[in-house]
Amino acid sequence: GYLAGLRWSGLSPEQIQVAQWLALTSRPSARYAVEDDQGHAGLALRAGEYDHPSAPIRRFADMYNLALLEAELRGEDPRNIHATMLADLRSLGFESLEDYMSHLNGREQAARRMGREIDEFVSLNELGSPENAGRTFHGYVRLTYQGRNPSTTIQLEGTAATVVLNGQEAEGYRLLERVEVTVRGVDLAARRLHADIRRRRPRR
Repeated sequence: GYLAGLRWSGLSPEQIQVAQWLALTSRPSARYAVEDDQGHAGLALRAGEYDHPSAPIRRFADMYNLALLEAELRGEDPRNIHATMLADLRSLGFESLEDYMSHLNGREQAARRMGREIDEFVSLNELGSPENAGRTFHGYVRLTYQGRNPSTTIQLEGTAATVVLNGQEAEGYRLLERVEVTVRGVDLAARRLHADIRRRRPRR
C-alpha cells in the first residue's frame, strides 16, 4: 500500500513513522450506531452504504446483522429476529438497541484509554530503571496536538519508550522537532517522569 511504499520515497525513518501515525490517528474513531449516518471514510462509502454483516469474529454487530440477513435469505421475517434480540438485551438490563450501542461505544473508548495508559506505564517503568538515571536520550516529536488540551508525544531513540507531555508542558512543539530528554527520576505511583527536556532544531 501507500504507507508501505514510503520507505522508498527518500523520507527519513522519523518522517515515515510520523506519516504512518498521522494516517492512523487522523480518521474519526469508529463507533456503533443503530443507523449508519456516517458511512466509512477509509472505504469512501457514504452514509447508509456501510455495514459488516459477515465478519465471523463474533462481534455483536456481526452476529445481529448476519442473523437478519440469513432470515431474509430463508424467506423469514427479520423483524422476528430483531424482536428476539431486543428481548435478550432487555433481560441484560438494556432499555433499547440505542442503549446497548452506547454501552459498546463506551467500552471501546475505555479499551483505548487503557491501552494508552499501559503504554505510558511501560515507558515510565523503562525510563525509571537504575541504568537510565541521569541518562540523556535523543528523540523527536512523533505526535502533537496544540488545541484546547495540548498533548505532545516524544519518541526516544535507542528505546521503545516515549515521553508524553500534557497541558502547558506540551505547548509549542512541532512534528519532527528534535528533543533531548535527560532522565532525573520516575514516580511510578504518580505516573510522573522527572526530566530535563531541551528542544533542538528539527533535522533537515
